[in-house]
Amino acid sequence: MMTPEPYFRSNLMSDDLKTHVSASLAVQWDDFAQRHPRLSRVIDQHLLVEQAVSYLRLNPDYQRAMVNAQSAGADLETLLKLVDKYLAIFLEKLI
Repeated sequence: MMTPEPYFRSNLMSDDLKTHVSASLAVQWDDFAQRHPRLSRVIDQHLLVEQAVSYLRLNPDYQRAMVNAQSAGADLETLLKLVDKYLAIFLEKLI
């Protein structure tokens, strides 16, 4: 397993986070749009990325999970899976 670069670890809540959120939402979007076609037509995906990043930055559960994972020496893949998990929660809250 690959070990995250220290830069990525320390900045996962900044530019790298926004990049990953954008990519992850793009992957999840088709499924979301199929389940919620009307809602998906009125959501601006660029604003959705901004809102998702804000949600993660302000979510104490996400913050705690990231700190715990990093303290345990989690690899990059694990950290990104945590981001994806909390993005799925964010998308469900839109409904």
